[in-house]
Amino acid sequence: MSSLNNLNLSSFSVRELLCTVLTEDLAERVLAEFSSLTDVSRASYEEFTEVGFEESEIQRIRTVLELSARYWSQIPNVGKVTTPSEWYRLLEPLMQNKEQEMVRVVLLDKDCNVLSTPIITVGTLSSSLVHPREMFKQAIRDNAASIIMAHQHPSGDPTPSRDDFNATVRIVKAGILLDVEVLDHMILGSPGRYFSFREQGQL
Repeated sequence: MSSLNNLNLSSFSVRELLCTVLTEDLAERVLAEFSSLTDVSRASYEEFTEVGFEESEIQRIRTVLELSARYWSQIPNVGKVTTPSEWYRLLEPLMQNKEQEMVRVVLLDKDCNVLSTPIITVGTLSSSLVHPREMFKQAIRDNAASIIMAHQHPSGDPTPSRDDFNATVRIVKAGILLDVEVLDHMILGSPGRYFSFREQGQL
């Protein structure tokens, strides 16, 4: 494993990062049983025990995941945001320099004040990964009046794909049913570049 002297954690592999917070044996078992960190975060207690993890090990794994979730969901130090350019300025520092596509949602109250910005999933954006249940679960829990869906393209090109359009339609329809307005779907590219469905008249 890479030396921990002069830490540059961004260069660490997922395996190396897990080994720094879990035992090496436990990290290896997690990676062997689950195909991605998303699968680990979604696994139930029963799913862990079925593949041989003990209660103390499950607690350690879940503690690491919970710390990460709380960090990325904490309320940003911003007030009201009402335009795509303001939404971009909020999202850009949270989503740049990531090797995989990250889907995040901005939760807003009725006055467009930011409640939180939780990560929904990490990986390729598709209708199977971005299920409305996951997108709106925390919005309903936090009594959000509206949301902004966002993800980034690691290629740097924010041009929406067919999957991006399909996911947008699906999430907007779900928002109508749940009475949570979807204000925009933003795609972030290289620094300074973004695509706003609302700004482009697609929403």
